Amino acid sequence: MDQPSPIHARSPFFQFLGMKIVEQVDGRSTIELDMRPEFLNVSGIPHGGVIASLIDSACGVAATWVPPGAPRRKVMTLSLTTHYIAPAQGPRIKAIGRVRGGGRKTVICDAEVFDADGTLLATGVGNFRYRGDGKT
Repeated sequence: MDQPSPIHARSPFFQFLGMKIVEQVDGRSTIELDMRPEFLNVSGIPHGGVIASLIDSACGVAATWVPPGAPRRKVMTLSLTTHYIAPAQGPRIKAIGRVRGGGRKTVICDAEVFDADGTLLATGVGNFRYRGDGKT
């Protein structure tokens, strides 16, 4: 496994939510998030905004993968569509993000979110723009 990009590990938002990048390789990422009481909605399940943030982050991490030694990339979200499928069970959820296409300035990614039992919770598709020349 390649080392996760240090830029994501330093993100205050990642740290605040407690997101952990467990994989970032060749246009793919896996991010895990341990559930905390403040992430739950009034029904006692993870708030949709938490799941959308995980989808957005998994896509962004996948989009910024570069081979070792290549200049680092940064992206910003242009659009994000999320489809909620099932409520989460268990103490942890994870998102798997993948690059699906794009060009020199933009990239399209999708992600799936699963609970600890492997149940598909949500899917999402995002369009992202590389910042700067795509290499900063």
